[in-house]
Amino acid sequence: MREMTNSIRFSAPAWLYRLVLSILFAVGALIALVFTVRSTALAQGALLGAESQEPLMQPQDSGVDFSITKTHDSRFFVGEVGTYTIFVKNVGNPISPPYTVTVTDTLPSVFQYVGMKGSGWNCSNPSNSDTVICTFALTQTVNQNDLLPQLKIAVKLEQKPSNSQKVINRVTISDTVVSNNIFTDTTAITTNLSITKTVIPITTTPNNVITFTLTVKNLGPNDATGVKVTDTLPSALTLNGSKPTGQYVNGVWSIGNLAKDETRQLVITATIKTDACGGEWENTARGLMSDLVDPDLSNNTSTVKFNIQNTCVIGKVKRPSGVPIGGASVRLTDSSSHQYTISADASGNFTFTNSTSQPIAAGNATLFASKTGYRSNSVSFVIPANNRVSQDIILQPIAELSLLKSDNNTHIVPSETITYTVPIINDGTISATNIIISDVLDSQLTFLTYTLRDAAGKLSPSWVSNNRTYTWTLGNTFALTPTGRLTLSIRVRVNDPLSSGTNQIDNVIRVRYNEDATTRANKQATDISFTPNLAIQQSSVSPTEAKINERFTFSFRIYNYHPQVSATNVVFTNTFPSYLSFYSSSPSGSYSSSSRVFSVDLGTISPNSFKDVTIIMTVNNVASSTQTLNNTGTLRFEHGGKKQWRSSNTVQYRILGSSTLPGTGFGPPAQAIKNLSLFPSPLGRGVRGEGYSLLFSHSPLGRGVRGEGTIARADHIPLLFHQTPLAQSLLDLPTAFWVALGIAVLLLGAGFLGIAFSLGNRASDWAAWARQMGIAVSLASLFFFGAAWWLKNSFTLPQTAGTDEIPTLTNTIPPQPPQVAFPPPEWWDAQPDRLPDYPVPTPTLTSDQKASEVDDTPPTRLLIPKLGLDAIVKYVPFDGFTWLISGLQNEIAWMGSTSWPGLGSNTALAGHVTLRNGADGPFRYLDTLRKGDEIRLYTEKGVYLYRVQESLVVKDDDFSVVQPTQEAMLTLITCTGWNNDLGHYLERLVVHATLEKSQTIGGVMPWGVPFLGYGGLGGY
Repeated sequence: MREMTNSIRFSAPAWLYRLVLSILFAVGALIALVFTVRSTALAQGALLGAESQEPLMQPQDSGVDFSITKTHDSRFFVGEVGTYTIFVKNVGNPISPPYTVTVTDTLPSVFQYVGMKGSGWNCSNPSNSDTVICTFALTQTVNQNDLLPQLKIAVKLEQKPSNSQKVINRVTISDTVVSNNIFTDTTAITTNLSITKTVIPITTTPNNVITFTLTVKNLGPNDATGVKVTDTLPSALTLNGSKPTGQYVNGVWSIGNLAKDETRQLVITATIKTDACGGEWENTARGLMSDLVDPDLSNNTSTVKFNIQNTCVIGKVKRPSGVPIGGASVRLTDSSSHQYTISADASGNFTFTNSTSQPIAAGNATLFASKTGYRSNSVSFVIPANNRVSQDIILQPIAELSLLKSDNNTHIVPSETITYTVPIINDGTISATNIIISDVLDSQLTFLTYTLRDAAGKLSPSWVSNNRTYTWTLGNTFALTPTGRLTLSIRVRVNDPLSSGTNQIDNVIRVRYNEDATTRANKQATDISFTPNLAIQQSSVSPTEAKINERFTFSFRIYNYHPQVSATNVVFTNTFPSYLSFYSSSPSGSYSSSSRVFSVDLGTISPNSFKDVTIIMTVNNVASSTQTLNNTGTLRFEHGGKKQWRSSNTVQYRILGSSTLPGTGFGPPAQAIKNLSLFPSPLGRGVRGEGYSLLFSHSPLGRGVRGEGTIARADHIPLLFHQTPLAQSLLDLPTAFWVALGIAVLLLGAGFLGIAFSLGNRASDWAAWARQMGIAVSLASLFFFGAAWWLKNSFTLPQTAGTDEIPTLTNTIPPQPPQVAFPPPEWWDAQPDRLPDYPVPTPTLTSDQKASEVDDTPPTRLLIPKLGLDAIVKYVPFDGFTWLISGLQNEIAWMGSTSWPGLGSNTALAGHVTLRNGADGPFRYLDTLRKGDEIRLYTEKGVYLYRVQESLVVKDDDFSVVQPTQEAMLTLITCTGWNNDLGHYLERLVVHATLEKSQTIGGVMPWGVPFLGYGGLGGY
């Protein structure tokens, strides 16, 4: 197999080579044969051509020059025979025989060769083609300018040529000068069309029908196609319809084909228009045509005349020279005082015609005509009845100045600088001379400067001013030519303020000039610009005096007195002092706490209308003294897109300062979240830290209940742990309780582990033992749980008061609402970050107090075990109205002007119920204290133990609760009675406690439970 494959591979190329060589040889032989045949044919053709042409084209001697011309019969008719006559003339040197003249006549395709005539001529028509060849053999010498015998060729016109109008015949002659060897003859194919027209009736009146009859005939000799005629009705007629043979559209009657001797008719009916002008009218049919030439145009038009009986006036407006004045306004007044006004056409022509509603009355009449640049004129004449009358009117050319004054400001505002531009243009037909310009300025404008220019540049005429009238005189030397232009620019300033009641500013410009050589003319223009007239009026504040928590009502009326222009984008604003807090407004607006600005968008105030704004503000806690204040409202608005501002009148009001108990709340207390203790408190209360999310999260390192941070002061007693109510109740339980509870939990866990092991390892040898021991140990844990329960219930904390009696409050404390409002932001901004260290005054001691060496040091620390409260006490002074507690945070304020703890009488302390960050203040739960609860107050020298006696709610200005007392007592004060509308507390919660014991620092503490630690009150 391998050998066979190799053999095929090497034998294939040899076979292919032989095949290619054979093909190439055959192609070469074929090419040689083609060239041989072609050469032979060309040689034979050249020989035959020479033999056939030599007797006809080769002259016997050189320089033969014949000219040829041709004529035809006057008309050729389709289907008939016509004749062409050919003339041959020797225009060169004499020619002697032998010589043969050859003429070739190429006939149009619509002709058929019929025959020939001519002495000595021989013609042939090879194969009935379009070519006729004629020869003439000379028998004698033909001298210069000799003519050969005429040659006539007869042809038949078988059909109209494609262009329908003519045929073109070309004849040629052969000689040695070719410039005159060709002649072309054009033959028209004709027919004769005629039209006649009649009208019925010849005399008529408006609204009657008139009938026209058109007759078109083809007089021959040929049939015609595309026949049409134009008949446009006069303007006095309204076409009703037609009954044509063919189609009548837009005044053109399309007849179509019209055979020789054929006639067509068109009947047109029309109605005489109501306002048709009386007199004789013509109607002409013209433009008769077809696809053939009509050599006789005399019968291609036809005119009829008819009379309309109606009154009309026609005429022309023109100059004295006769030049027409186009576009002039013409007014006709007839004998019945009817008036008609029209405009003359471009040629100055005008026509007044009757109308049914207001016919032109015959008799005396007047024409009045006017046009810019011409002096108006009138002429009287007589109008005949039911006929037309012609009356021209002449207008005299004059100079006529037009002026337009504008500041390009429909709306202007006070203090605005504006420029009045006054273009003065001569619209007349002659020059204006002796021009004087006067401008009368409005009383609300102040003149600044002016410029006056013409086409050549700036002019400097003499000018004067008198009583707000400014006058420029150009003199006799200046002439304003037709279409010439002067431009006066006057720059003024609008007064600020405008006079009361000003709604617009009018400025008047006047021009006096000569309109011709003798006549003086006056022109005037006025520019009107609207000014704003928006006012704001503030009513008296109601009431005119108010105290803290009381409200003022501020009322404004914004009135747009302008009768035409609306005030847009009106915005009212009013800035209030920090003593006032926003309460409400009508309409509703916005109030910025930081800037203390109230604003309301009033939108658009229409002309002669008003809008009212009422704002109610509340006197807040910042107002600590009596003072008189001013209030002014402001407006921002747009007058024609230009911004404007207005202020109201100023009114006064007075804030009455009054003494108040300190405000100790920045906002309403948060909603309490009740967290239940695992163990009831032996004191009979739940967890005191309502709102706590984690009960056992207090750090022994001194974290506050709220987790707000630690307060550490070097000048206070170092403590290690701050007890919350829950922590205190748990720590008070006996150790045996905790031991029993721990054993029970361990046994229960071990029992569950044993049972779990036995269930998971059933195949183990220890499974049964583990299950039995797990059950036994679990049952044993029940014993210890019972012991812990017994220990817990059998243990009783020592009571700090002899009775659990809960006193009845003077006023029921309302539940605290959710936090929905806050004190005024300006009050917040006014609060310092920390309470200043006010100097503590030195007490005035009696002789008895000096002798007994009483404790005259200020309080420094307050502890309330039931509230878990341990707080710093700082002195705050009384300024005559209230206590300066600004900056107070977690501290307790010792209220200045109240007693020292060591001096007896009434010592008053105030603390926040809420802080500015929303957290609880140190007295957040002061309302939970009950009669007998313990309060401890530290001074620099001693500790004082008080017992709660009563709680009551009083107004913020009730100072009776801090008045001096005979007995030593402690008064605690915080805020209550939050008011959402006002945004602050209206009342005070007061707790009175009486002194039970006191002890100097360093002595034995007689009260049973020692204080183990001290933590900051950051969360309070």
